[in-house]
Amino acid sequence: MKTLIPLLENHYIHEPQKLRDHVWRVREVALRLAAVHHIDRDACEVAALGHDLFRARPQEFYREHAAHFRLLRPEYADAPLMYHGAIAAAWLQAEHGVEDQAVLFAVADHTTLSARAALLPLAQNIFLADKLEPAKKGRNNQKILTLAETDLRLATLMLVEQMIDGMEREARFPVSQDLRDAHRILSHANHT
Repeated sequence: MKTLIPLLENHYIHEPQKLRDHVWRVREVALRLAAVHHIDRDACEVAALGHDLFRARPQEFYREHAAHFRLLRPEYADAPLMYHGAIAAAWLQAEHGVEDQAVLFAVADHTTLSARAALLPLAQNIFLADKLEPAKKGRNNQKILTLAETDLRLATLMLVEQMIDGMEREARFPVSQDLRDAHRILSHANHT
């Protein structure tokens, strides 16, 4: 997997500077959390670099590639950007032979965590790093990031609850079933 890292870094040469800067900050946060929580460094770096590989594409790209990789979901019909992580994971698997399910789930599910990824430390790490990197402004970001240094699962639960609360309050986007399922699993795991 280590040999994939420079290839992914090179991918961002032609991407917008703002996106490249974001991905580099996500990698920095993710690697810091990985060291604390003993998460494989190479897997973490591939997931961090892979999570937004196709973030800066036209809407039609997402629809075409979601169809190609059989990822189409009715709830994303009006929001095709939501496919960007799943497309990146499918591409990493198809084009580069990535088989590590934790890496693939971390990349695919970094936007709205899913039940399948909710309890995977690598997926929690990438989800948190993507939402809490220093340029992101959120009401509890620093508190959640500090908590993530000691408890990834609880920090993930706190961020998921904050996201659900914000989505319900603002009513701009419906809360996905994936996010609700991730919340249920994280809540249950936190009480056991």
